[in-house]
Amino acid sequence: MQDCRLIRIAAVSLTAACTESGSPTASVGAGTYTIRSIGDRAVPFVVRVISPSRNVALVGGTLTLRDDGTFRATTALYDAQVGAPGISTSQTADVSGRYQSVGGDVTLSLASGGVVQLARDVDGRLRGPLVAVPDAALDSAGVALYARDP
Repeated sequence: MQDCRLIRIAAVSLTAACTESGSPTASVGAGTYTIRSIGDRAVPFVVRVISPSRNVALVGGTLTLRDDGTFRATTALYDAQVGAPGISTSQTADVSGRYQSVGGDVTLSLASGGVVQLARDVDGRLRGPLVAVPDAALDSAGVALYARDP
């Protein structure tokens, strides 16, 4: 009987600890989050090599959550010819829609259709799939890490 009471007390304490603000389950607030890495690669990094003298790099991106429940996500690529100054292009993917934050999860409902789920980690960063995908090579690049800007 005493063991059962201790388990109940521990469960209540754990529930209280997980719902205080600042914990991983606190709602994610509005703000701008910048892509820091995808998979195990820090941004910027080469997404694909087209030829020995041409490659495409992911140079950055942001996810902005607004107080009115809308969001905008952008991801930027740079396509450069190595050793050929001035021969380069940049490409940006830009998506928007509405978001909902429940506990530590953020659900993004894209205006173009589809849903993206992100989870907040213990450091307040958002992890999940890349929200705006400018190149098919990034579809399977790994988990994107978005850190909140100060």
